[in-house]
Amino acid sequence: PAPTYPDQDYAAGCKATTTEMVRERPTVKSLNYIGAIMAVEKAKRSGAIEALYRTTDGHITEGTRANFFVFKGEQLITPAAEILPGITRLAVLKLAAGRFAIVERAIHADELAEADEAFITSSTKEVLPIVQIDDLVIGDGAPGAHTQTLLEQFRDYARSLPVRA
Repeated sequence: PAPTYPDQDYAAGCKATTTEMVRERPTVKSLNYIGAIMAVEKAKRSGAIEALYRTTDGHITEGTRANFFVFKGEQLITPAAEILPGITRLAVLKLAAGRFAIVERAIHADELAEADEAFITSSTKEVLPIVQIDDLVIGDGAPGAHTQTLLEQFRDYARSLPVRA
């Protein structure tokens, strides 16, 4: 069965950590998971739900099993290069279009202190608020209104899809 996450994770938000790692072929979904497994295990030991990849020059690309987004005001920012473009990421970008200014570009770790909100997306995590990255509290330390709006929109969208038997 697919993993589920407690309602508390969405209400209070979660912690993520960063790990310096450059994936050899980030746009390819491969079976080379050893680096991701090690990063997630280390993240869990620090109370985090996910590990975010940080390049040697300090850019946050994506999570081990999720895509990464931040809000700065009304701007939704997400990396577009050197990532695996997830289907949930694509759905969230479509839902956000027209509501927020979407900026697809690299996110440097130094920018995280200026972020108002952060979240990750995946098929199992949906739109999961991230309120802390390493020791840095994002925004006011609680899931933001924009993230909550996208979570509600995503869940409505997912419920509207036909169920396959």
